[in-house]
Amino acid sequence: MSINALPAELIRRICELVNRRDLPAISRVSRRFNALSNSLIYTSITLTNSDKAFACCKTLATSPRDLAGCVRTFSVDDFPPWNFTDWHRRQFREWLVTSIRRMSNLLHFKCFLVGSFAQDMSIALSGHTSLRSLAVSLPHFDPWSDHYRPPWPESALKPLFPELESFAFTYSVPQGPICAMYLGFILHILRAHAGHLRCLHLPDWLSFDTILQVLPPDINLTALTSLTILSSALNPAVTERMPAVRSLTFPKYEPDSSHAVPRDAFPLLTHFSGSCRCFKDVLNTERPLRYVHFDGAVFDMADTDIFTQGDPPQWSEVLAALKRFPRSTGPVRHLRFYICFLHISFLTKARPYITSLETLTICIRNNIKDLQKLKTLGRKLLKEMPKLHTLLLSDEPYYAFRGKRFTYAFDELSQKIVLTQWEKECPTLTSVSFTAAFVWNRIGGGWVKGPGPRGIKEHLQLS
Repeated sequence: MSINALPAELIRRICELVNRRDLPAISRVSRRFNALSNSLIYTSITLTNSDKAFACCKTLATSPRDLAGCVRTFSVDDFPPWNFTDWHRRQFREWLVTSIRRMSNLLHFKCFLVGSFAQDMSIALSGHTSLRSLAVSLPHFDPWSDHYRPPWPESALKPLFPELESFAFTYSVPQGPICAMYLGFILHILRAHAGHLRCLHLPDWLSFDTILQVLPPDINLTALTSLTILSSALNPAVTERMPAVRSLTFPKYEPDSSHAVPRDAFPLLTHFSGSCRCFKDVLNTERPLRYVHFDGAVFDMADTDIFTQGDPPQWSEVLAALKRFPRSTGPVRHLRFYICFLHISFLTKARPYITSLETLTICIRNNIKDLQKLKTLGRKLLKEMPKLHTLLLSDEPYYAFRGKRFTYAFDELSQKIVLTQWEKECPTLTSVSFTAAFVWNRIGGGWVKGPGPRGIKEHLQLS
């Protein structure tokens, strides 16, 4: 039986199950495989460098097949077009806009190529009424030049997206002011979609005062559940119009900021992501926090920008934040944090405040040479955590800095010995890792090694 004789449904199912990186190879098996796999290959596109961006946009814009119609998620990151001539820039722009116009099933659009969002791109997007998320980088013009620049047409300034749920914008300079035309575009998006906007990501240069330019008193975001904002920009005049926010993210640590979360703000807050050093300003009153994500810590740290921070948190700062946990009416069930060195003594000191945890992820920057000292973790800490089912120790920060895993990372025999000890002290444990390379899962009374989620970003999911 020829492989081409397989039913189309079976081929599609095979394509869905294989690694996405293998799909281009599958598409070259035959024309039939190519036609059936293209819808998955082009479903989600992220452009991160000039060469691939140029080639991809050319394919989407000029292909006689409707490849652009397969795209559901399209993202253009900020990359330096170092090898672009003036012709390349003009041609890339033309193909990019044409590609966007042809994406008839587009749901999620992001273009953070610095200052690239202009009227041609806005007009191309205006026909996509099914768009659910929009993220753009607006170009910078001095306010005094407003009168000398031709205005955008109405279709570009005031697009309507009936299903829009998420909006993010940034600016091509570190701070404003935003020119009047682009401010009008932002205000229209927020006003026209305020009733169903669920996620808002504000730029990290908005201040306590300037945020009122973007969110004037007539914009009430009553459906908003997720907010990314600088802690210093939390103005009570704004937060009182966001009563349903459940997820709050501070994108960076501001050592000189003295602004706390207003006490009456975010009574439904269950998720927090930000520096442990500003956590005291979040739990300054009782809030039902359940998910806490400190300093960008995820199992795969390659997905964060924690490495660019020149002042990583110290154990004393992490411990001070953990002491706030009893103030949560959640209680806190899921914790992730980043630290330079793993100190069992500090974890032991944190024990009274983290007994309610169900999952714990610790990302460690420096090497752990002796696995045996982790044995005592069961007796000193895990024994007092009756609900803990997942404990992940990640060496991804160490790998990113040194290009090596922990000394014991592939010593599976020693790891099983530690697992046996931990299982006695904490019988609820079902998933454990000692490295980001793989995870141990307890199946049928024994521990089985499985792949770690490297390269897959972990997200805080709203429960």
